[in-house]
Amino acid sequence: MPEISIKKLKFPLLGAGIILVYAVGIAILGFFVSTAVFMVGMIYWLGYRKVWVILVTTVGLELFIYVLFVRVLYTRMPPGLLF
Repeated sequence: MPEISIKKLKFPLLGAGIILVYAVGIAILGFFVSTAVFMVGMIYWLGYRKVWVILVTTVGLELFIYVLFVRVLYTRMPPGLLF
């Protein structure tokens, strides 16, 4: 049986903590703002550094989610302080 050390658990636990902060952020800031901040932060944290690609990906996914869920499916997204 392999040993489990704190060093091996550091990356997954940090990722789980960031996801938890994202979930709380949805309740406070709203879905779209929290998702944009989460995506930019996670993509950068996972090692991708081209800023223009990160921004285009984030904006593209946000627009896709908005059109699909809000305009096509008439789903209400969690509101927050900003949206």
